[in-house]
Amino acid sequence: MRGNLGRLALVGAFACALLAAWFNIRFLQMQQERFEVLTVVREVPPYTPVGPEAVQVALVPREAVPADAVTDPATLRGRYTRALLIPGTVLREAHLVRAGGSSLAARLAAEPSPEVRAMALQVDEATGVAGTLQEGDPVDVLVAINADVAEAAEPGQGRAPRGTLARVIAQRVPVLHVQRDDMGGPSAVVLQVTPRTAEEIAFAQANGMIWLLTSPYDGSDEPVATTGVDRDVFFERYGIGQDEAAPGEQVEAAAAPEPAGPGREPAVAAPVAGLLGGG
Repeated sequence: MRGNLGRLALVGAFACALLAAWFNIRFLQMQQERFEVLTVVREVPPYTPVGPEAVQVALVPREAVPADAVTDPATLRGRYTRALLIPGTVLREAHLVRAGGSSLAARLAAEPSPEVRAMALQVDEATGVAGTLQEGDPVDVLVAINADVAEAAEPGQGRAPRGTLARVIAQRVPVLHVQRDDMGGPSAVVLQVTPRTAEEIAFAQANGMIWLLTSPYDGSDEPVATTGVDRDVFFERYGIGQDEAAPGEQVEAAAAPEPAGPGREPAVAAPVAGLLGGG
């Protein structure tokens, strides 16, 4: 009886050993199971086409294959990258913008907001920051238009602008592309704008002048508050044409130059603060 129990125990142990070995072999097989995917073989900049020379077919372990891994090179035709891709990256659908269109359209498609457009603006050395703009720079848009109106502003709506009005209408607008002329200077700048900003820029371009101002890369997302400048604001700000002080105000007048006389050097009037040459 004891012999039979011993044999049964030995058989049971042998069966357990076989079962454990089978599980180990199956686990190793699953670990070694590989799938064909496309991997990046050279650095691909953002918003550029993914050509066949930039990828290769590679065997990747099952656990390293993303759910949206790209496996067919034919699906890359006309598609662009959303961000920088480095060698060794398993190419995924999330890395790519849908097929068709231009690189600018691909860049806009990669933006989180659908309310973005690409708008070209003709500039020169003076209005385009002396040709220093590069793709990716943030810029402010300054306009100057004729603000004369036929009638005064309605009561309670403030003073109506007079003469030319200069004001920053958009801040930290991304530069998508800079087109240069044969001499290397800028001839057009493509900006990323909303439809509303595009309308305002078109109106200002048709009725005045536009300048682009370079913004810092690490600037705050909060826009800088400006009031704009017209003739009255400018004169009031720098004290031009104010012969008499308002009641109750003390105006510090600049000393009048002494008339030149024998043995005296002609006196020079002090510059107005805030103007060219002023303190």
